[in-house]
Amino acid sequence: MRVVADRSAASAAIRTDLGAIFISLELSKSTWLITSLSPGSGEKMSKHAVRGGDITGLLARFAQLQDKAQARAGRHFALVVIQEAGLDGFWIHRILEAEGIESHVVDAASLATSRRRRGAKTDKIDGEALVRALLAYKRGEPRVCAMVRVPSVKEKDHRRIGRERKVLVGERTCHVNRIKGLLFAQGITGYEPLGRDRRHRLEELRTGDGRAMPEHLKGQIRRELDRLEPKGRGDRIRSDRAAGYASRLQRGARAHRPEPHHAGRAAKRPSSNPPFCGRAPSTMPALLSAAATGWFAPVQQRERQASDLERISAVLAAHNRSAFLRKDQDFRMWIAGGIGLIRGMVLLVAGYAMIGPSIPLRSRN
Repeated sequence: MRVVADRSAASAAIRTDLGAIFISLELSKSTWLITSLSPGSGEKMSKHAVRGGDITGLLARFAQLQDKAQARAGRHFALVVIQEAGLDGFWIHRILEAEGIESHVVDAASLATSRRRRGAKTDKIDGEALVRALLAYKRGEPRVCAMVRVPSVKEKDHRRIGRERKVLVGERTCHVNRIKGLLFAQGITGYEPLGRDRRHRLEELRTGDGRAMPEHLKGQIRRELDRLEPKGRGDRIRSDRAAGYASRLQRGARAHRPEPHHAGRAAKRPSSNPPFCGRAPSTMPALLSAAATGWFAPVQQRERQASDLERISAVLAAHNRSAFLRKDQDFRMWIAGGIGLIRGMVLLVAGYAMIGPSIPLRSRN
């Protein structure tokens, strides 16, 4: 039994013959704790502290560890660094890889912990546990820990859209629930803060006992609705719709625009009329694109902008009316063709009914 105990103790000893310096980083806002295990130092782990965010001091400390190991063993050793995935992100990992240092990011929940020391959790204990996990991982032991796949900068940036939307949806849900809670305390149900008539319905609400809404409560709900309606949202929506209309109409105008007879002469002759004075339908895409891109921003052009927008509305109405007439004409043509087909089939059946019985059947031999 004693020999078995000695073998287990010998197999549990930390191996430092892997030819590298193993380092763990415990990161915080104020201090970065560096726990290292160098060849030639036995099982003793050294600990050093660097000011949080001082990447130059961190690299200088790594260089000192390499110099000491080289002085003891007479050769250069590479660095293997591990850190937990957390609020610091992956920028330190990217800097270490850019410096030619092997770096790993581990999922903290995948690290095994001792049941006897579950209550104790310090940076010193966590740093030593990270070094041991890194040694086991480099030895190839299975199920030691789970390393995180570090995404690229572009992948991380693409995820930002979905994460921001998730945050915004959560904030909207909080505002909606707060409004409904305030109204429910007054005996009011069935009010939808996201409905189109939310402002109008708010003025008509009555409490459960028939009273009008208190002014301060109504003001608080108005402010909540203001948070649900970001300033300038309606202007952005209208601008996007105008831009969409302009692009579609420009594509249609390019597809159906006839080639002018004197194109070269017209291109050389400068135009004396301003771009928004014509009344022809061909100027509609230019007007729409101008209104969408904000050419009428100066104050002195507001009157011209109003007249141009009215002209755009009239042209759009005429365009929609002509499209409706074309669709109506096509529908009538389809109806007439269907009626003609039905009449032909009826005449064919009637003729066969009249002539068919008079045709003698061929006798069979």
